[in-house]
Amino acid sequence: MAFEKKLANMIKARSGLLWIQTKEEYRAERKIMAIAAKLGHKVFCWRASIGMFPIENADDADAALSNPLQLAKTLYQYSTGPMTIIVEDIKSYLNNPQVARYFKDIGRKSQSSGPNEWVQVIAIDGGEVEDGFTLVDLDLPDRPEIEKLVDGMLKMVPAKVREDLSQNGNRDAAIDALTGLEAAQAQQAMAQSLAEVKRIDPDILIQSKKTLISGSGAIEWKDPDPRGLDAVGGLTRLKTYLQRRRKAFQKSRSEDLNRRLPRPKGIMVAGIPGTGKSLSAKAVAAAWQLPLLRFDVGAAFGKYVGESEKGLKRALKVAEAVAPCILWIDEVEKGLAGSGGGGDSDGGTTVRVFGEFLTWMNETEAPVYIVATCNNPTNLPSEFFRPGRFDRIWFVDSPNRADRLEVLQVMVNKYNLADVGLDLEKVADVTQKFTGAELEHAIVEALWAADDDERDPTTDDVVKAAEDVNPIVVGWGDRGTLAEVREWATSAAVPANDPEEDKKVEGEFAGRVFDLMGEDEDEESEGSAN
Repeated sequence: MAFEKKLANMIKARSGLLWIQTKEEYRAERKIMAIAAKLGHKVFCWRASIGMFPIENADDADAALSNPLQLAKTLYQYSTGPMTIIVEDIKSYLNNPQVARYFKDIGRKSQSSGPNEWVQVIAIDGGEVEDGFTLVDLDLPDRPEIEKLVDGMLKMVPAKVREDLSQNGNRDAAIDALTGLEAAQAQQAMAQSLAEVKRIDPDILIQSKKTLISGSGAIEWKDPDPRGLDAVGGLTRLKTYLQRRRKAFQKSRSEDLNRRLPRPKGIMVAGIPGTGKSLSAKAVAAAWQLPLLRFDVGAAFGKYVGESEKGLKRALKVAEAVAPCILWIDEVEKGLAGSGGGGDSDGGTTVRVFGEFLTWMNETEAPVYIVATCNNPTNLPSEFFRPGRFDRIWFVDSPNRADRLEVLQVMVNKYNLADVGLDLEKVADVTQKFTGAELEHAIVEALWAADDDERDPTTDDVVKAAEDVNPIVVGWGDRGTLAEVREWATSAAVPANDPEEDKKVEGEFAGRVFDLMGEDEDEESEGSAN
């Protein structure tokens, strides 16, 4: 109801020309009509194709007013009671200086005129807001609205379909599956299911939802790793932390606990590429049994002026509508490169979008848990890391020996090598400085070598494959990047892996714990004891 309340208040305050940026014309029309009628307004609509007409009767359209300039002149001279008029696809006509000027004058006049001359203009247009108009965001349908859409569809289907949806929690599952879609998309998904299996199948709805959301640009619905946190080798501290935070998103959690504890916002996982940062995002979604949305910050930066802000808003609206969910922002420093500077190279777009994203992080009340990953956090502005943005910032260094053994065991399970008899202890000894991705590469290369001879891989195959790997930490070290990032981590992050000593591995991270939220004494003492 946030949209309805905001729009009603803006109309009552005579806020001038309003602009609703959406493709959902019909849904916006219904909402505007209901609000304006409650305020005692006559409600009209205008389309260039047929002219101006009462919102409930397009057959009574005045074709003489299909010309936007003639419409603007008529509205300016209006004097027969308060009126709200919805103008659709007006953007291109505002390129005419006379049309644009008339509409600005109508907006100014409505702010000071008597009730009979009051004309509230509301544009419904998918394009960027025009000069002189105030943007009003139309939220995606919430769960009660989706519920009404489902019930409306059920009135038009055979009784057998209605009975099927009412059984075994299918109705609730269908509503959950459709939440996060536009109204038209939800109807399309239900129609698709009916066409395919002659019933409203929640599984088919979810597949449709994945396709529709992933096609929106900056947001992509991802399948979480079904192994959950078991898919991640090492990173003991990070996994323990995530297991504890899972409780906040369980439906069985009591209201008293919800009121007492702040809602977890999310984490930043920074560190060397290939160490399991992205895998952690996929794993936590499976472990918490929540949808996983990947937000591509780079894709949100549109080619045209204003498209970046539009892409960001769309992505965040989807996340809020799908919530509770995991919002995974991968390699965030690449998408927000330049946000710490003046942003002159792109007209300030990066700075504006970055600011909007930070504001959303602070203000959103939706249960969206952010997992942001980055390789080089020194490329991000300091305000991204201030206390309150994330619950905690983690640093992932190259795994120590114990972690390498865990990663290797994960690989053994993944590639069905349990009966081969690999000496993982030996492999761990010869792969110092290897990341998890590099360990997997050695295993895969050993598999290919063995496949050539139609046999199982041996420990020597893995060791030989490892000899050809040039660990990324060596390259980072040569450029000075590794030292820079590790220095940042000593004062700004928590080590994600248990800092068990491994003196054979150079540069093992042993930075102090820096907790942004503050933890209970048990956890702090636990951290200091390790």
